[in-house]
Amino acid sequence: MLTYAARQVVKEPQNIQSWIVCDGDIDPEWIESLNSVLDDNRLLTMPSGERIQFGPNVNFVFETHDLSCASPATISRMGMIFLRSLLPQLYSSVLVIVIICQLRNIV
Repeated sequence: MLTYAARQVVKEPQNIQSWIVCDGDIDPEWIESLNSVLDDNRLLTMPSGERIQFGPNVNFVFETHDLSCASPATISRMGMIFLRSLLPQLYSSVLVIVIICQLRNIV
């Protein structure tokens, strides 16, 4: 699924902002392969050797309940937003996207 989304967003023109949203637990194997995407290289290398280069118009959002499997290298590449579990699910998802957009001066 991530590979499909990656291939689709790199086809978009640079003036189109694209967001890849990953919802669920952070798996140590796949998140480590995303470290080079999250740093300045913005390059995803697939197990097959295929490389997908992301432009500055592609953003990632990770929504998870637990970071226990994420390495310090991964966490240091991300901005973190903590939301209390008291917020309704829909409201918290919209709030995260709005905050990230504001941080990137999109809205």
